[in-house]
This record gives sequence, C-alpha cells and structure tokens, in this order.
Amino acid sequence: MTGRENVECAAREAGWELKAIGVGDASDDLVRVFRAVPHRSAVLSFSKSGDLFYADGVGINVASITIGAKAAMDQVVAYLRHPA
Repeated sequence: MTGRENVECAAREAGWELKAIGVGDASDDLVRVFRAVPHRSAVLSFSKSGDLFYADGVGINVASITIGAKAAMDQVVAYLRHPA
C-alpha cells in the first residue's frame, strides 16, 4: 500500500472527507481532507507514485523532506485519527 493509500484509508476510517483540489505539475497531486465535527481541514500533497510530500492545516504542518517520508506519513495518520 502506498503512503497515499494509507493516509486516505486512515482519513476515511476517522470520518474525514477527501476532495481532490488540483492536480499539480507533473510530480504532485493535492487533496483536501476535512470533517465537520469538530471542524478541521488540511491540504495534503502526494507524488504521482503515492508518496506524501507535505500536509498543512490547523494543527498540522509536516514535510517529508525535513523529517523523512515514513515519519511524515505517521504524523499525518496520527493527526487524522485524533478525535479533537
């Protein structure tokens, strides 16, 4: 399973909605994740191969280039699973 598949699965399991907000240049896709209660949202950037580049939103700001791909994905999954 790619990092993108792991993140999207965790988001859906935790009640988040996902919406593609743009296909970036030849190397990345942007996805908005959001939920109504409690209201939170973030933008995720993935490579075409499914690797997480970054996540940015209220309570999250992580980039794989600074902490590594696995650590970044783990932080995003923890953020998505956190109830508040």
